[in-house]
Amino acid sequence: MAQFFKKRRRGAPGPSKNELKVRRRRADANEAAQQRPLAEEIPGVQRVTLQLDFLTPQRQVLDQQTHVFNATDTPEFTAECLGRCGGTGIFDLSDKVQQAVNARQRTLQSTDLCAERIFPGSSETCGFQLQSTIDIVFAPANG
Repeated sequence: MAQFFKKRRRGAPGPSKNELKVRRRRADANEAAQQRPLAEEIPGVQRVTLQLDFLTPQRQVLDQQTHVFNATDTPEFTAECLGRCGGTGIFDLSDKVQQAVNARQRTLQSTDLCAERIFPGSSETCGFQLQSTIDIVFAPANG
């Protein structure tokens, strides 16, 4: 068979340039935030505990994680999705932690849904859930 009849097959399409740019910005922001200890990042907070439950679309527990950040630790308030998106979905809990601190709440529970596409070009989203419980211990007030 002649060479011109063979078709070249392309690999699976990767993320778009825009998606890569968004990921780089997220990584840069996370890296900058990670360099500061919790006491500097959120003044007045002594400890933050994240209890993370990753659920399948059928609401079965896939994984459970607990992260404890003390005043001297550098906090990481994001979690990678463990679902069908292959880890491209990110659950960012930093706004929820800040919201709880501003309201002086000791405990905050939330459920987030991964809306990342299963693969580029797909109309189907991941659908995995993150149920999180955020426990905050405030530093004692001086005075």
